[in-house]
Amino acid sequence: RPCTVICDGKASCIDTTIVGSQATDLTVICSQEDACKPTLVACGRGHCLVDCQLGVNVCGGITVNSFGASSFICDGNCPAITRAQQFTASPTRSPTNNPTTAAPTTPAPTFATPNPTR
Repeated sequence: RPCTVICDGKASCIDTTIVGSQATDLTVICSQEDACKPTLVACGRGHCLVDCQLGVNVCGGITVNSFGASSFICDGNCPAITRAQQFTASPTRSPTNNPTTAAPTTPAPTFATPNPTR
């Protein structure tokens, strides 16, 4: 199941560990002064989003463990070190040189025969 944690008060979720290991997707929203400072976020196995909204010291010193997540995005006013950890989901399949459907067929071109009576 997806999980959303909202830290929306001054100094909310300060010195907190948010463990999303039982969640498919984890969203952590940090807003207001000193929210999520410093906080450890452990992502689940799905998409992991940390939203650092505008405010003084929001997400200051946040640490994200995204090991095992399918993707991680830090949106908003994220610390540079956290933003550098972002990644998207891996593609599901590689292209193949052996497609499963047959190539389209077209009829052979026809050529006009010259008119010998001219």
